[in-house]
Amino acid sequence: AGIFACGRPKHQPAGAAAGGGADHPGAQPQLIDSKDSDVEKQQALLLHCEDDDPVAMGVPVAEVGAKVFQQVAKAVQPSAEQPDAEELAEMAIEEIAASPLAEDAYGVGVMCMIQGIDVFNSARTHLGRFEGVFVSMFGMSILLVNGLLQLFLIIFTRKFVLGALARDMRATYSEFHEKAFIDAVFDQASWDGWDEEKRQTLCQFPLSVPTFFFTILLLWTLVMTMDIRSCSRLSYDVWMLPEAEPGADLAVTTQEGQHIIQRMRTRPRCLIYSMVVLPRVLIASITWWYGCRWLTSTTVFADLILNSCALGFIVGVDEVLYAAIVPESVKLMVSSTAIYSKRLEVESPKQQWTEIKLLSYLTAVGYWGGGLLVTWLYLFHLQTVLPGWKWDVSEHCDDYMEPPRQWGRVFPHFVQVLLDHLAA
Repeated sequence: AGIFACGRPKHQPAGAAAGGGADHPGAQPQLIDSKDSDVEKQQALLLHCEDDDPVAMGVPVAEVGAKVFQQVAKAVQPSAEQPDAEELAEMAIEEIAASPLAEDAYGVGVMCMIQGIDVFNSARTHLGRFEGVFVSMFGMSILLVNGLLQLFLIIFTRKFVLGALARDMRATYSEFHEKAFIDAVFDQASWDGWDEEKRQTLCQFPLSVPTFFFTILLLWTLVMTMDIRSCSRLSYDVWMLPEAEPGADLAVTTQEGQHIIQRMRTRPRCLIYSMVVLPRVLIASITWWYGCRWLTSTTVFADLILNSCALGFIVGVDEVLYAAIVPESVKLMVSSTAIYSKRLEVESPKQQWTEIKLLSYLTAVGYWGGGLLVTWLYLFHLQTVLPGWKWDVSEHCDDYMEPPRQWGRVFPHFVQVLLDHLAA
């Protein structure tokens, strides 16, 4: 149906069109295939034919007519509905699995280092190279200031807060064993005769209510797990990016204006690991450890909640810098930049409703179990605020902890029994 004949080419006598006559015995109709991929060939043959003499392989002209020429016109001229090469490229870009950069100081640092080095390598003028160097230095300075602020807050907290609190708690607990025990056996009369204020202070230690304190520590551990997971995702995505050839573009831009980094050069890759991944993991680990010590050193339950909020302030320094210092144009660039992620790549652009990614759920269970394990290890084995704690206070503090006595209505009794058993 897509083939028709040019019955009589232009300037050819009519008698030679039907397969040869006396004057033109060897003349043959010229065939035009509407499905032929050579568009120039179709155009040349179509213009070469007489407009008033199409003969389609013996089919009458009335039945061929407009239908044949509509097929030819559709094949010869590109249809407006068919996407061109750029549209096809944009359609492919939209299906690229990518992980967006974090909108904080770390995201700014990653974006500026990649963009700055790329601009420097592709620049042809001194101004362009200066812009590349300046952008890279801006990103590295943001990362440096963020790391120093967090480390200084941790160091000053340890020096001026944790030391004094830990000494006071150890002294109070040591005095408890001296005053309330006779020959290593608890004596109720000695306990009742001990100083009232010190008894109340001892009963406000977080370790005296392990269920409540375990919950606080678990939430703090999960907060720091967010930083560890962000580092692991970024590390894997950057590691899996192919090495960029000299002169090749690192990023592609989608129709919506999103910049997707698909390749990486050695220098920005090393900078990301040395100035983002490793420092963030180190700072998160140190912050978690001293945060747990600070919470353990708290001597009043009300201060335990306040100290938790203070730890959130230390962790949120990167977001404060991002909101207070980074220009709006840079924020827009960060929000529209993503890194190609092989771990997010799927076989089909849209996941089916009945398609279950079991590994994702198992990963979540693993992180939850890891958080529980780390919290339990710290509470019962790793805490150094009261290394000699024998879990022998809570049973004597019923008169000083009326609100905590209601824990049986919130947490099942077997949880408290289990924690006491593990502590023993």
